[in-house]
Amino acid sequence: MKLWLLKARAEDLPNDNNPWKNPYDKNFSLVIRAESEDHARQLAQDVAVDESHGSPWLYAKYSTCDELSRDGSEGVLLIDHYGS
Repeated sequence: MKLWLLKARAEDLPNDNNPWKNPYDKNFSLVIRAESEDHARQLAQDVAVDESHGSPWLYAKYSTCDELSRDGSEGVLLIDHYGS
């Protein structure tokens, strides 16, 4: 199995076509264990909250999906904080 980091492309989209526009009750980043990018994207979509309209986790236009390798330096892999 592989680890995948999925992140919303919230800043890259125009407001009229941005599933992340209203930031409340939405997932913005996920780390998922799956065999393939397609399966990781589907698992992310399966746990979507208010961002589920339009299936943004399934499409590279709305989200990134990068494989995480075992190599790298020590550090925090994910903090997804939305402060007021």
